[in-house]
Amino acid sequence: MAASARIPRAVSLLIFLAILPAVLLQSGCSSATDSPTSATEAFVDPAYQDVAEILRVHIGDEMQQKGLPALSIALVDDQRIVWAEGFGLADPAGGVAATADTVYRVGSVSKLFTDIAIMQRVEAGTLDLDAPVAEYLPEFTPSNSSGTPITLRQLMSHRSGLVREPPVGHYFDPTEPSLVATVASLNDTALVYAPESRIKYSNAGIAVVGYVLENLQREQFATVLQRDVLDPLGMSSSSFEPSAEVEARLAQGIMWTIDGREFAAPTFELGMAPAGSMYSTVTDLGAFISALFAGGMGVNGRILEPETLQEMWTPQFGDPADGAAMGIGFILSRLEGHRRVGHNGAIYGFATELAALPEEKIGAVVVTSKDVANEVTAGIADAALRAMLANREGSPIPSPQRTPPMFEGLADEIAGRHDAPHLLPAALPDHWRGFIGEYGWDHNTLFVLERGGRLEVLIEWFFLSPLDEITSDVYRLPDSGLYAGEEVEFVRGPDGRAAGARVGGVFFPRRSVGTAEGVTFQIEPVRSVEELRPEALAAIPPTESGDLLEPDLIEIAELDSTIQLDIRYASTNNFMGAVFYDEPRAFMQRPAAEALARVSGALRERGYGLLIHDAYRPWYVTKMFWDATPEEQKLFVADPEQGSRHNRGCAVDLTLYDLQTGEPVAMVGGYDEFTERSYAEYPGGTSRQRWLRELLREAMEREGFEVYPFEWWHFDYGDWQRYPILNQTFDQIGR
Repeated sequence: MAASARIPRAVSLLIFLAILPAVLLQSGCSSATDSPTSATEAFVDPAYQDVAEILRVHIGDEMQQKGLPALSIALVDDQRIVWAEGFGLADPAGGVAATADTVYRVGSVSKLFTDIAIMQRVEAGTLDLDAPVAEYLPEFTPSNSSGTPITLRQLMSHRSGLVREPPVGHYFDPTEPSLVATVASLNDTALVYAPESRIKYSNAGIAVVGYVLENLQREQFATVLQRDVLDPLGMSSSSFEPSAEVEARLAQGIMWTIDGREFAAPTFELGMAPAGSMYSTVTDLGAFISALFAGGMGVNGRILEPETLQEMWTPQFGDPADGAAMGIGFILSRLEGHRRVGHNGAIYGFATELAALPEEKIGAVVVTSKDVANEVTAGIADAALRAMLANREGSPIPSPQRTPPMFEGLADEIAGRHDAPHLLPAALPDHWRGFIGEYGWDHNTLFVLERGGRLEVLIEWFFLSPLDEITSDVYRLPDSGLYAGEEVEFVRGPDGRAAGARVGGVFFPRRSVGTAEGVTFQIEPVRSVEELRPEALAAIPPTESGDLLEPDLIEIAELDSTIQLDIRYASTNNFMGAVFYDEPRAFMQRPAAEALARVSGALRERGYGLLIHDAYRPWYVTKMFWDATPEEQKLFVADPEQGSRHNRGCAVDLTLYDLQTGEPVAMVGGYDEFTERSYAEYPGGTSRQRWLRELLREAMEREGFEVYPFEWWHFDYGDWQRYPILNQTFDQIGR
């Protein structure tokens, strides 16, 4: 549901390919030349064999490049599904292949079915699209100063002016509230725009539509949809509730973030179920497309009259006939001169595209199990429609275009890379200092950051928007994007820092991340250093074979007097709060140390020096770190069984200090902080912090060092593999 009404592709998908692993593609099953004989069997009509072959190659390329775990596709020619197949793994951990009958969450495609159920009542004369909704829901009273009442037609074409998300039951809300509670919470909101004045995509609006239906029928929304829409269409594998059968065939959705993390998608049910809680398969959605081509006739009965469908495919409130527009429920556009109707869907871990050309009676459904991959599913669906048109005309099938890797430059821009290299960004205004940080939930985090002298929010992981200041605590989002025109209000705590941020009607509580500037992050060791030290000293490092270089460790500070030391493990000022080294010294292999001296010289011209926190580390210390660190935090320490690059004398932990003041610079996160703020691509913080982080990174990379993705301060020299794991103490070096 993160995707709105056909968001422009340049901003709808931000796939950071450099951090996404490729997956081994595994087809759901071999092709058949007849109709499917089982629920797991792939099928292709002989007349569409060439189309399927071309698209298989394209899908394989896209899945490998974008790291998509599973993808399913169905193509429809009038009343026939002419190709249906699954690719990849629906359950990567269990090795379960995706098929044409894999169940996915299809997000905002749900809205089409909710709106169809309403149009059934319009046909029956029990609902009026243009009557004030208050006639059906007198208790629905959001603040509306326009004088124009909200109607069902406005809600279903996203012209009501309602906020995108309700305060309760919103996209981020894991508490699974009822539909009645979700809709009731909208009474605490105000319209963002006057009704009918512009498109304002609103999940909250479709929640209201679904509640009108539920209130009218005196039945649960999901029950009404199953009986009156899904069953007549023969969509036996689809539901608005996760039954045991649905869950058994549901693909595992995958989330990812711009700074390099992946995790299993949350599975909670949305309070605004009518807007995005449907489960389905590509074959069921293919049957739905066939019913559209049949003028509303499903395999088990009629769902709508042909005239009603034509009304739903008509642009509402003066929207242009060409280009993207909203009908009633359907997103309307053109594909090479042909009318295109359909909807996309994005919900935690899933992306869907449903597209049909009504006059040509061809359609495509594409679903994948990775979050915010709508650019990929839309691109494959359009490539399929073009291929089907060419196949029908007997023309050469056009080669599909690969989707772009990401919105050009966004990751670099957020991270601060490639900013004006000689201009240190200005310091943050004082009244913004308490706003910078993270808000919300683990499964969906709101970042408030400063970029280019403006306060900005990064919402739903990938959607970056600047804020215009209204008052010192209230800001307005642009008239475009997911939360068009809505306000962001910061709610300050007793200390003056923001305790939360309210976007529209949704309150995002501040997350406790990392430590305050100048405060050292510390863990709670699972075992004491005193207990671990004798064990580690008695342990034997892993043996290695191969043609390794003779170690040649030298002291870094002897090469450049401006290189300063703050060796944290020679003091208690470290993540363990214990002393590990007898002396505050830093050693590296000679080529690495000489390269570091060149880095120091280059940075000296910019007014900065290098401050070393750690370099060569004896193996026994690495073992102590590992054995003392809780399992869930081991990402930030090296496995002694593999040895660390520090043990080889080719890694260095460092930061910058100002040559004039002698003070360390402020980075986004602190040294040895076990949080996402330590990631080299972490998007939060200020322009100045990210600029300094990138100044250090670019200088190090020019001399052959590579940053460790999860620690902005850790750099490995390029030849580290050629050196052995060492266990010498500092006083033994050089003997």
